[in-house]
Amino acid sequence: QQPTVKLLTIQSVKGLDFPVVFLVGPFRSDFGGVQQAAWPETRHTFYVALTRASERVTIGAVLGRHHPLLELLDDECYDAAGTQARRFLNTRGVTVDASGRVVSQS
Repeated sequence: QQPTVKLLTIQSVKGLDFPVVFLVGPFRSDFGGVQQAAWPETRHTFYVALTRASERVTIGAVLGRHHPLLELLDDECYDAAGTQARRFLNTRGVTVDASGRVVSQS
């Protein structure tokens, strides 16, 4: 019943649920790399990682080294924290306000 922090791999979290999930990466080479980004198994693994949170998912990625699947996420789901996160959205034609909320899409 006490709050805890768990460090788990994506492969080990299937079927589990947490209020908050931090996903570090994914980097270009994760999930089989860019070559396997379109594979259903790759997309399913990414889906599992994103859907383990019941309240909030925070993704920490490096601009330019991020996995292409991050670009497929719905822009309105983002709260872009930091200048690089806003820059990532701006490269996709999305404008965010100073708080990181999406304001418009091209």
